[in-house]
Amino acid sequence: MAMYTSSYINKALATRPEGPRHEGQVEGEKTIQPSVARRTVDLAGPYVKLLQRCFHAPSFADAWIMQPTPAAGLEVLPPIAYAHQPATNFNTRFVHVSLNKMRTSVNSLIWTPEGRRCITGTQSGEFTLWNGTQFNFETIIQAHESPVRSMQYAHNENWLLTGEDDGKLKYWKPNLECVKAEPAHKEAVRGIAFSPSDLKFATCSDDSTIKVWDFPTCKSEVTMTGHGGDVKSCDWHPTKAVLASGSKDGLVKVWDAKTGRNIATLHGHRNTVMQTLWNANGNWLLSACRDQSLKVTDMRTQKEIATYRGHNRDVTCAAWHPLHEELFASGGYDGSLMYWLVSSPEPQAEKRGAHDSVIWTLAWHPAGHMLATGSGDTCTKFWGRARPGDPWRDREQREQEENAATEGEVATGKNRQLASVDAAVAWDSMGAIPGIGEAVTNPPPGTFSASRPPDLPPGIDTGDLLPPPPPGGPTGRPPDSPRPPAQAPSQHQQRLRPQMSGWGPSAGPPGSEGSSRKREYGSAFPDQGTQEHGRGRLARPLGESAGHGAQQLPRQPTYPNTHLGDRLSLNAANAMTATWYSTLSFFVQ
Repeated sequence: MAMYTSSYINKALATRPEGPRHEGQVEGEKTIQPSVARRTVDLAGPYVKLLQRCFHAPSFADAWIMQPTPAAGLEVLPPIAYAHQPATNFNTRFVHVSLNKMRTSVNSLIWTPEGRRCITGTQSGEFTLWNGTQFNFETIIQAHESPVRSMQYAHNENWLLTGEDDGKLKYWKPNLECVKAEPAHKEAVRGIAFSPSDLKFATCSDDSTIKVWDFPTCKSEVTMTGHGGDVKSCDWHPTKAVLASGSKDGLVKVWDAKTGRNIATLHGHRNTVMQTLWNANGNWLLSACRDQSLKVTDMRTQKEIATYRGHNRDVTCAAWHPLHEELFASGGYDGSLMYWLVSSPEPQAEKRGAHDSVIWTLAWHPAGHMLATGSGDTCTKFWGRARPGDPWRDREQREQEENAATEGEVATGKNRQLASVDAAVAWDSMGAIPGIGEAVTNPPPGTFSASRPPDLPPGIDTGDLLPPPPPGGPTGRPPDSPRPPAQAPSQHQQRLRPQMSGWGPSAGPPGSEGSSRKREYGSAFPDQGTQEHGRGRLARPLGESAGHGAQQLPRQPTYPNTHLGDRLSLNAANAMTATWYSTLSFFVQ
């Protein structure tokens, strides 16, 4: 058994061809790599904060609210603190990519039970150990003579079982010492699943069989045959002697592990079922298929809960979150990574182009804060939780979506944009409604209709409320024509006009008794024509003191016994009327 340690990698780096000199390199000595700060993901700090806050927030109702700011990233807690918020574990943030010295496909991947290391099984039959905190290379072992296809730890964390492409099964200790190797199947071992007691385990193979083994003796006890093609996956129920398997025939079968009897068969998929997984609650069964869909079935009633579609190519792998019951992730043949909730058939978060090739395997960290994926592009990538204040879609994802858009969709979008711009220009310039024709005929420049000001929306009847345009402006008559004089109100109109207490003809010049009362209660109308309203100037004075001889506009009546509050209400109504007058005069300008 060959084992390559970090010293071997250092030696390989030292003997590489000499290139351009870097800072710190001395001539005649071996190459010294410049120090680079490694990205570290450590849960020690968040767990300490969680223990401290347990005294202040003993229940979820007392939990602290995370603020969406970058500074709140220092207050992030472990996933177990957000058990009621599965959306906090949409791991779309890229953390690190790890590459083997031998560029081969990563077929299987698993975290050690304590989460300190990640073990990958490759097409060349090697085990590669990556640090689970800084993601640097630790050890590589030539474990199998053929490609590694499956890996599974026992629940007691003392044993590791692996299967290879030749159908051989191997037992490993936690220190990766191989203690036993047995031929289990005639073809590749695709899946391994332990019973809740760890005394039995099951394997499935491309030879269309599922076998139940006795762990201490490594003897086969039950062989189940019933699938019409390669059995790609199997999983043991978390509490019962029940197995679930998915096959190339598109069927999901449920078996009695003691007798080997087929209990149920699900016919929902139309292609190879690549993954079958029991949920921790023991009621839901997740299946991933190459028909670009995933399904969750409630096995108590054998009815489908939902079908999840979002991948553009085959769905090749899936995994339940270790803490959040309804959260699971899936990988596709096109290298896309998606996160789902059982309650929603749409992907809740996605990472298009997470890998350059098919994602063959993925596994959650035991603490649930990271996800590792292995792909046919020879890469192992690690994904972490988004920090508070991060954008929902980062720049890389937007660029990937833009590159993935087809030329037809881009052309259609441009045509729609140009059409909307042309319609807007036509409306602004011609005043026409598309499909109806010209709605308002704008007068040519230099003309003005006395009955309707320019740019006044149709449907508003101005009547006699609009004043004539100011002299010298764009009118329908010659510029030199004199402005018609204002008509004084008739004697009959003055008798009908009610007088406000202190505001009628008794109001005199500023400083008089009437003027002081006007200041006390406030005027309901603008003063002389010098007043500005918004951006436009009033076309003509709307009213002034009677002492100056100008026309008085009608005012609301005030009776001798009127209460002060009622007077103020009348003033407010008059102010609204004045605002309407000002708006009309704004259109005139």
